[in-house]
Amino acid sequence: MKNIAIILAGGVGNRFGLNMPKQFGKLAGKTIIEHTIETFQKNDLIDEVCIVSHKEWLWKIEELVNKNNFSKVKKILNGGKERKDSSLSAINAYTLEYEEVNLIFHDAVRPFVDDRIIDDCITHLKHYNAIDVAIPATDTIIKVKII
Repeated sequence: MKNIAIILAGGVGNRFGLNMPKQFGKLAGKTIIEHTIETFQKNDLIDEVCIVSHKEWLWKIEELVNKNNFSKVKKILNGGKERKDSSLSAINAYTLEYEEVNLIFHDAVRPFVDDRIIDDCITHLKHYNAIDVAIPATDTIIKVKII
């Protein structure tokens, strides 16, 4: 069964404070989405990558894919109004092509996903129809006394 990473990059990131979507913001010399795509590109269990983007930024995604020679990126799709619509766009694209396929959905602005998480997801998809990833969060609370 093919394992296809679906990178959801349709958000516009209004609250992030850039004049572009946050996935195109720079982090350590690359855009955030380049880091994300690279992780899936390098993973041995991922057969293909599909990126779903806002229609106004499809050109930028194509530019980054070509610049980095991301050979696993086979589809760049137009996203929908909401995340669910973008996800459905990818589901529809692949159900027409394959009878059975593992679709691994990931948010473009979460570049720190690692091979263990990807590999574990694919391993568990052998036994379950769907899975989700949850990572414990640690919040820091600072108490300030104003004098």
